[in-house]
Amino acid sequence: MDFEEFWEQNKVNIIYFSSIIVFVLILSILFFRYNSKTNYYQKKVKYKESRLIKFKQYAKEYQKLKKTTGVKDEKLRLKGTLLSYFGNVTKKLGLDQKVTNMKPLRGEKGKKIIEIKLEKIMLEDATKLLFDVEKKSNLALRIKRFQIRKRVDHPKLLDMSLQVEVL
Repeated sequence: MDFEEFWEQNKVNIIYFSSIIVFVLILSILFFRYNSKTNYYQKKVKYKESRLIKFKQYAKEYQKLKKTTGVKDEKLRLKGTLLSYFGNVTKKLGLDQKVTNMKPLRGEKGKKIIEIKLEKIMLEDATKLLFDVEKKSNLALRIKRFQIRKRVDHPKLLDMSLQVEVL
């Protein structure tokens, strides 16, 4: 029996059997591909869940800080404006004569910002002012921009510019 006779006698069976094998191969490829994608997405879900847990922790911290900041912001409103607050701070430190410019600025999303420029101040005075703004104040203040320059005419004196915002 040669191949042609075998083919003619079993043609239908061979085609049927081959189509079953091809079908099984296609299904197995699709299954493995689906399975690998499923594993990938499961890993991605676990990663996102861990990120969500961290985010919730940060949200709790934010809410605590927001409550604290809200109280400090109300204290600021009770005492007056940001300009008057810094006028008092510079006066207390004896720097009120050194202030050349103090003006409010518009911040992002309505934040209160003030710009202060001082000329001919000593390094110790600049340090005291920065310390009062950052640490001594009961207010939630942050120095947004800070610039200090040595004077050419008198090297021991400085010119300072800073922007402070209420958090």
